[in-house]
Amino acid sequence: MDTAIVSKPCRSCGGTNRGPGGKCRDCARLREEKKRRLAGIKKVVKYIGPCKKCGSVDIRPSGACRPCAIAYNKEYYKANKEKCLSVSKAWIEKNREKSRATKAKWLLSNPEKQKQASANWYLNNKAKAAEARKKWRAENNGHSRTFCINRRRKMSGGKLSKDIVDILMANQKGKCACCFKPMNGDYHLDHIMPVALGGENIDSNMQLLHSICNLKKNAKHPIDYMQELGFLI
Repeated sequence: MDTAIVSKPCRSCGGTNRGPGGKCRDCARLREEKKRRLAGIKKVVKYIGPCKKCGSVDIRPSGACRPCAIAYNKEYYKANKEKCLSVSKAWIEKNREKSRATKAKWLLSNPEKQKQASANWYLNNKAKAAEARKKWRAENNGHSRTFCINRRRKMSGGKLSKDIVDILMANQKGKCACCFKPMNGDYHLDHIMPVALGGENIDSNMQLLHSICNLKKNAKHPIDYMQELGFLI
């Protein structure tokens, strides 16, 4: 056989790894893998011993060493962070539903990891977190109060509607339920029957009071408090 033909680079891949018959071994391997993929046959790993580079026996079905692949991916991400983020962002935009489902599944399976990750992010981004909270409260003034009450009363059961402030404001015509004066933005969400006395954290047990009226009422029984004001005998 002519040695010039054997050593000549392959026209398809440019490789010089040719077999005894002069055919490119790399192209032959790719054609064989394509046939297996089309036939639904997974590649069989012939070498299952420890990795020659790090000695690990954690070998992927493709034959690659898992620890080495993870280390390589980390180094690549550090060197090409902007590129990786743009590719990831483009994929999420294109596959939004799939991305949400995958994230929800991961959060359900890894609650402790998520909690730890959130805590670490907060410690490293306190100023950013404070700015985000401030912005959300400014955009959701009434809703933020409802959220805080629901969070504090979580153990007692019940949950307030998101728009409870708007509903009560309309029902009370913008006036305090105790002194009957216009609230003009100065209001507190109050449990008619205090939770401390067995009241429930539900919409029907809520009213809007002036901040000073709510502080005076505190955890008193509603009838006792109104009698103190002289409205009930």
